[in-house]
Amino acid sequence: VYCTEYGYFTVEPSKYATLINPVAGLLSAVGIDGDAVDNGTDADIDESVRLKIIAQLARRGQSNMAAIKSAVSAVEGVRSVAVSHNPSNSTIDGIPPHSVSIYVAGGEDEDVARAIYHSVPAGITMNGIKNVTITDDGVSVVVTYNEAVMAYTDIYVSYSARDGATLPSDFQEIITRIVEKKMDTAGLSETVYLSDCVTEAMAVVPELSYIFFSTSSAGKSYSDTVLTGGIGRLYALDDITFSN
Repeated sequence: VYCTEYGYFTVEPSKYATLINPVAGLLSAVGIDGDAVDNGTDADIDESVRLKIIAQLARRGQSNMAAIKSAVSAVEGVRSVAVSHNPSNSTIDGIPPHSVSIYVAGGEDEDVARAIYHSVPAGITMNGIKNVTITDDGVSVVVTYNEAVMAYTDIYVSYSARDGATLPSDFQEIITRIVEKKMDTAGLSETVYLSDCVTEAMAVVPELSYIFFSTSSAGKSYSDTVLTGGIGRLYALDDITFSN
């Protein structure tokens, strides 16, 4: 049903109405048989509406950073996003006052920049070392953010099989996939605990009696099994060496 006249009209039951100027998230409406509708609630009074708007705006202010991360994460090809916000009047951890630092791994530059531009609230400065120019409503805009700092890491694996057991022929491929998955699922700036790989490896390969993952070819200490997260750092497997 398309409206050709201005004003308020009743849509017949079961008829769909396409909204020409829709509200965000509301694209169409359907008429309901009035006889099937019972009760309902009175329209809000002015004071009630005001309070609801104030509460809604407050929630939006609290979730700005989450909204930015969500918008950029939705860009095709983006693997991970980290957002750091400094709302104070002084520089904190290298982030200027009233600014946001966004770190992104993956995605096309222009697509990422456009998502950032449309999600960062007005009044907040974008901080970073990568500048991408986009066009918005015919106006050129420079969007600033940071690309992820890739930390390619060598992993050393020592292991032994149970007495009389034979490890699968693709044992090394299985373990390599476990390590890669662990790093791939770790987000930007997150610490990677290689000890988590031990539990999965022992479950997937029951023939193992022992396995240890380390960043050192000689070390077997707790410190060798932790890849400490840093601002904008994203770990990836460079090489893996096996020893039994």
